[in-house]
Amino acid sequence: MIKKINAGRICGAVFLCFTAALCAAVLVFSRHFSECVLRASELCVKKVVPSVFPFMVLSGILVSSGAPEIFASAAGKTLRKLFGVSENAAACIILGTFCGFPSGGKTVSDLCEKGMIQREEADRLLPACNLCGPAFVLSFGNALGDHAGAVLAAIQIFSSAVFLVLTDPRRKKVKKTSFTGKEREPIQNGQTKTRKSIPEIVTGCVKESVFSVCAVCGFVILFYIVNDFISPLTALLPRSAAILVRGFSEITCGMASLSGIAPGSALPVAAAIICFGGISAAFQTFAVSKEGVSVKKYFFGKAVMALIGAASAAVYALIAKVY
Repeated sequence: MIKKINAGRICGAVFLCFTAALCAAVLVFSRHFSECVLRASELCVKKVVPSVFPFMVLSGILVSSGAPEIFASAAGKTLRKLFGVSENAAACIILGTFCGFPSGGKTVSDLCEKGMIQREEADRLLPACNLCGPAFVLSFGNALGDHAGAVLAAIQIFSSAVFLVLTDPRRKKVKKTSFTGKEREPIQNGQTKTRKSIPEIVTGCVKESVFSVCAVCGFVILFYIVNDFISPLTALLPRSAAILVRGFSEITCGMASLSGIAPGSALPVAAAIICFGGISAAFQTFAVSKEGVSVKKYFFGKAVMALIGAASAAVYALIAKVY
C-alpha cells in the first residue's frame, strides 16, 4: 500500500537540510560570510533604515491619531465601490501605496487589532497594500532607462488594483457582506478604549518602530547571506531566471542584478520582482504584524500580482517599443 505523501514533512526536511548546509558554510567560510554581513549591515544603515523608519513612525502616529476615520470619510466610499472593501480599509490602501512595506502591512495589522477591519478582509488587503515604496521603485527603476521607475511604480499600483478587483467578495454568489466600515473598536472591561495623549502616541510609535526596524534589518542580513550562499546554483540558470530567484528571495539583490540587461527584457523581470516583493519583505511584514496573517493567502496574492505585473510590463514594452 502506497503511503500518502506528507508535503509538510517534506518541506520541513528540505528546510532543515538547507539550514544545516548554510550553517556549515558559515562555519567553514566564516571570513567570507562575515564580510557579507558587513555589506548587508551597510545596506541597512544607508538604505533600509532611512527609507523604512520614518514611514513606520509616521504611519503608526497617523493610525493612532484617528487618520483611518479621516481617510474613510474622504476616500472610503469610492474605494468601497471600486474594490468592495470596507471604508476603514482606505487607510491601508493609501498608506500602503505611499509608505511602502512593511508600513502597509503594519497598518492592516493595526486596524485588524483595533477591530476596524475584519480578519478575512485583512488577509485580502495584506498582499495588495504591502507594496514597495515609491522612492525605492524610482531609484532602482530609473537605472533601467528613462521613465522606467515611473512605469514600474504605475504597474505595481495597477497590479494591486487588479488583484483587489479579482478578489472582490461581491463577485461571489454568496450572502452579501456589509461594507459600511462602521465597526466599533473592541470593548475591554465594559468600556471603549480611551484616546491616548500626543506624547503617549509619539513615544509608543517610536519604541515600536525601533523594534520593527531591527527585525526588518535582521531579515535583510539573513536573506543577503542566503542569496550569497545559493549564488553558485543560480549561476547555472539563465540570467533572467537567476535574477528572478534572487529578487523573489530579497528584492534589493534582484533589482541590483538587472544592470546590463536589455530594457525590453529587464522591465518584465523588474515588474515581477517589485510586485512580488520578495520573501524577505514578507517575513519583515510578518515580524511587525500583531495579528496573525495567512501566509498561504499572502504568497498566493503576491504571486498573482507578480504575474499581472510581468504581463503588464511586457505589453508596455511591446507598445512603447522598448528593446
